[in-house]
Amino acid sequence: MKSTIRFFTAITMSLATLGAHAATLSVGDNLMIESINGKVVENLPATLAEGTHLVELRFSDRYYTNAGSSGTWVQSAPLFTQVTVTRNEVLQLATPELKTEADARQYVKQPRVLVSSDTGRNEQLQLNTQAQLMTQLLTRS
Repeated sequence: MKSTIRFFTAITMSLATLGAHAATLSVGDNLMIESINGKVVENLPATLAEGTHLVELRFSDRYYTNAGSSGTWVQSAPLFTQVTVTRNEVLQLATPELKTEADARQYVKQPRVLVSSDTGRNEQLQLNTQAQLMTQLLTRS
């Protein structure tokens, strides 16, 4: 019985230690994380191991031209970027400020995300379409 308790205690401690060293990734209201490293993300913030990860995002937001309008949705196709995280880092991905539908349509043509973290990291990353991502992968060989 004591060996069983020790075994479960060791597993629990290992899992707690593993979770304590994980980074978290969240996004602004107009972005959705579709997948990380090809795996569908169902809960946010996403938990990531230290290292570089391929993140698939989608932009979606509604813009109103006047008080009586039902609004116009502006959405992107899947967009990809690589994000490198360190232990325990808390990352946030956000779009630049997009006030109008025209701003959003321009953003979808040249998408990028602002990366900020609790460690003071602030940078801008270019987002790529699936075709751009495949081109990059093929030209590296």
